[in-house]
Amino acid sequence: GKAQGVRLTRQAVNGLAIERRDESAQTGVWLWQSLAIIAFAGAAVGAAIILPRQTLTALCALFSIIFFLGVALRTCATAHAFVAARREEPPQSLPDRDLPRYTVMAPLFRETRVLPGLVAALTRLDYPASKLDIKLVLESNDREMIVAVARMALPGNVDVIIVPESEPQTKPKALNYALQFATGDYLVIFDAEDQPDADQLRKAANAFAGLPPEIVCLQARLAYHNHSENWLSRQFAIEYASLFGGTLPMLDAFNMPLPLGGTSNHFRIEALRKIGAWDAFNVTEDADLGMRLYRAGFRCKTLDSTTWEEAACQPMNWLNQRSRWLKGWMQTYGVHMRRPVRALRELGFAGFIAFQAHFASVILSALAHPLFYILLIADLVNGQVFQAPESFLGEQFMLLAAFNFAAGYLCTLGLGLATLRARGLTKLIPHLLFVPIYWLLISLAAYRALYQLIAAPFHWDKTDHGVSGMITTPAAK
Repeated sequence: GKAQGVRLTRQAVNGLAIERRDESAQTGVWLWQSLAIIAFAGAAVGAAIILPRQTLTALCALFSIIFFLGVALRTCATAHAFVAARREEPPQSLPDRDLPRYTVMAPLFRETRVLPGLVAALTRLDYPASKLDIKLVLESNDREMIVAVARMALPGNVDVIIVPESEPQTKPKALNYALQFATGDYLVIFDAEDQPDADQLRKAANAFAGLPPEIVCLQARLAYHNHSENWLSRQFAIEYASLFGGTLPMLDAFNMPLPLGGTSNHFRIEALRKIGAWDAFNVTEDADLGMRLYRAGFRCKTLDSTTWEEAACQPMNWLNQRSRWLKGWMQTYGVHMRRPVRALRELGFAGFIAFQAHFASVILSALAHPLFYILLIADLVNGQVFQAPESFLGEQFMLLAAFNFAAGYLCTLGLGLATLRARGLTKLIPHLLFVPIYWLLISLAAYRALYQLIAAPFHWDKTDHGVSGMITTPAAK
């Protein structure tokens, strides 16, 4: 009835905020964080008015310390990508009668173009139909999608969940709502345009059966089938190959927290419910969930299986998606740094450093990257590009900044080379030369994300799918 719908919606929206208020982005930036940001920004602006070049140099030097963590992380990922074994021994295969019940959730909003492909991909899954609990999760205000699904002849194990209209209208809220109807022992999320390997669920179930109970999530690789469509899709494909073929496997190997991808993550559903599921107010709910799982004593690992997606290769579509991702990373960093001492205790020293390297470094490098070019141009104009720093400390910081830039780019080249070769994407290797230009686009998205974090923190910028001119199926990849 209506009362039950209200109760389920309230739980989907506010469940985490009620049970674990400190862990939800709903409450935004805490007072001490706001005061610290205002004080830092005020001091920087005041100093820049009086001593513009010296202030810019000092900021670059200060950020270089944090960037160094990111460079170190990328260096480790590069080394691991070159020396790690390409394939592990497959786990023993469970007979069909022993396979667990699996819930598959696909949240959809304005996705009529890719709906037939998604349903076809889900019906291709190599898993006993009687043990599959598939949920197509729709928004009640998306009438076109509801009509399109109603017209389809869906298999008997596919349910349609319609999420009542409420704020915020986000993917994690929809997932929280649908989770209350899930009947599986395990759960996986697929996005609207996803084309997972047919045996992915079976591989995950077999892997879980041989893993200790504290391993509660397996993250499959994500890759783009339209990687050769244009320059933007090539850069995006390089980035994904490096992340899912290099960085995440390295974090897994060293038992570090994994910032999950938003799709193809397989969960033990009991553990997911235990930690309060997703944060309805975090627009990059996947990365946040990976941190919360680790802080709760659980662990995530990578899964040797691929889900093929469509790269957002139109400039505005890409910008909307990347701005949302970075806004969510800012939310996640703010939430987990509300109580830094507690975060250090729960993540452990190595996990805390990895968290800083993966979040603080990515966010700050995206925001600061243009400052290096501005400083360089200013020095060129003023004839100071080779001028020695005024102090010994300034010299050390500038050397660190130069090292970070050179080492960061070289590690990006090395990581890209290793992971692209491993994925059979050698045609993309020459495009590694243009990564610094791509970084500038990420910086643009970061400043847009920062503005949105202030103006519309919970707004979900929709990514349009089914617009690529290279739509393929897994058989054609």
